[in-house]
Amino acid sequence: MNRRVAVVVPVYNAAESVRQLVEACLAQDYPAACLELIFVDDGSIDGTGKLLSSYPVTLLSRPNGGPACARNTGWRAARAEIIGFTTDRCLPGPDWVARLVDLFDAPKVGAVGGSYRLANPASGLARCLQGELEVRRGLLPARVQVLNSGNVAYRRTLLEALGGFPEDCGPAADAMLAAAIVQRGYQLRLDPLLRVGHRWEENLGAYLQSQVRHGYFRSRAYWRMWEKEGRLGLLHSADDSGWLDLLHPHLTLVFLGLGIASLRFSALQPWLLPAAVVTIGLLLPAAMVLAERRKPREALWFVPVALLRSLCRGVGMSAGHLACWVEHRSKARQARRRRF
Repeated sequence: MNRRVAVVVPVYNAAESVRQLVEACLAQDYPAACLELIFVDDGSIDGTGKLLSSYPVTLLSRPNGGPACARNTGWRAARAEIIGFTTDRCLPGPDWVARLVDLFDAPKVGAVGGSYRLANPASGLARCLQGELEVRRGLLPARVQVLNSGNVAYRRTLLEALGGFPEDCGPAADAMLAAAIVQRGYQLRLDPLLRVGHRWEENLGAYLQSQVRHGYFRSRAYWRMWEKEGRLGLLHSADDSGWLDLLHPHLTLVFLGLGIASLRFSALQPWLLPAAVVTIGLLLPAAMVLAERRKPREALWFVPVALLRSLCRGVGMSAGHLACWVEHRSKARQARRRRF
């Protein structure tokens, strides 16, 4: 007997791509009686909702609140026991739902997912980002610490128990939810061969802007974990790079700061070379693997793009830490006033 599955898709100003996406979801090789398709229009202003209204899917509309809010709106309206998610930048194949369901082969598997295949190969930046993902994904075990939001499914019982995606953590919502699932003793299972088409960002400026936001909300997620649970566990990224993902943005900021300060203080100049060796050296293994895989253009793109990304994430993380520290101090002062 086939399990009931709901596919929840948050969409925002996706009029150009949403037709392909909804048609791909409708073409799933899975019994229609057991499949719910729920699209959540997150306050689009380009006619996305109007386009979706002509298809046989459940369409929900809400004011713009971000992907986490839209996902929560979608899964709470579903009736299925397994909730799958993808995004308006993805294009799943016809066997996507069936293969996700097959990965739930044990009671302790709490969430399952796959990876991405490149859907916009004409972009050099997109090829670089896809190449890096493939390098890191090739090093991952079947059990991981977080799953990609564009290719994932969760048990509904876990979403209900945990309250769904935290809505104040921005892009870090997936990591926070995954950490809570693992903490409850459940497994996250990855099939790297289960891929959906993904359109990576093609504009470098827009990509770097998104990385500032990524860093900001990641730092806020750490503060939330500390305030709520009294601990600072490691939040993994979607490629499971662990401590490197946390430390490299700060190393890049230190490197930049040393470079600027050495223009005024010559005593700092001897530290520049070691800082450069460490900061750039941590990126070279991935670049070398890309070169070995006969992707020389992606290898050349990778180091400068990764450095800029780390710099932007570092700026975002610093801003997030500062904002959270100010909020923490304000709450502490208010608590003291209430006591007296």
